[in-house]
Amino acid sequence: GYEPQGAVEIQQVFVKLSASRDASWFEEFFASHPPSKDRVAANQKTAAKYPKGMRNKAAFDNAMQQLRKDEKAYEAMQKGEESLSKKQYDETIKFADQAIAIQPKEGLFWQLKGQAQQELGQQKEAAASYAKTVQYNPQLFSGHLYLGMVNKTLGNAKQAEENLLASRRLLPTGMSSFHLGELAQQRGDKSAARTYYSEAARGDGALAKSAQERLQQL
Repeated sequence: GYEPQGAVEIQQVFVKLSASRDASWFEEFFASHPPSKDRVAANQKTAAKYPKGMRNKAAFDNAMQQLRKDEKAYEAMQKGEESLSKKQYDETIKFADQAIAIQPKEGLFWQLKGQAQQELGQQKEAAASYAKTVQYNPQLFSGHLYLGMVNKTLGNAKQAEENLLASRRLLPTGMSSFHLGELAQQRGDKSAARTYYSEAARGDGALAKSAQERLQQL
């Protein structure tokens, strides 16, 4: 009973955001929601086949009340993401802490803090921040992914594997495959390592190249 044109409109938003993606979460979000003008056109054709439906604006406005109260927190997060992109990690933590002070139950704020801490070499502190991300946003694949990566760095192989597998259940990524491949290789499971590296090697960029090199070594 929903308004089918909404599917068109949200894809138009994605296309617009992707044209100027300057926040790190855009990259993560578009991993599962790739923007496409072709998708917009396809949705328009599909939506035209169905009758008009409900938009439920009143229910939406009610659901958005808390987010609007937390607007200053999300503004601080945006500033923190800008600092992170400029490698100003102390500034990133400052803005993340501002956001957390306003709304401590938003996992994205803790994830931002963890990313800066990890860049500063504060691995244990980053793990604690990512654990908060998972606690408050358990359906966010990147929280599990980053927690797995930092646990791997800390030598917590079993926990790292659990985290990385949890991220894959939400969204399989080349990053999770690569790190699972390294963990499998470390424990001597060459078969599993080949499988994971093969998955990571299908992508583009430096990660895929590294996975290809690992496959050749094996």
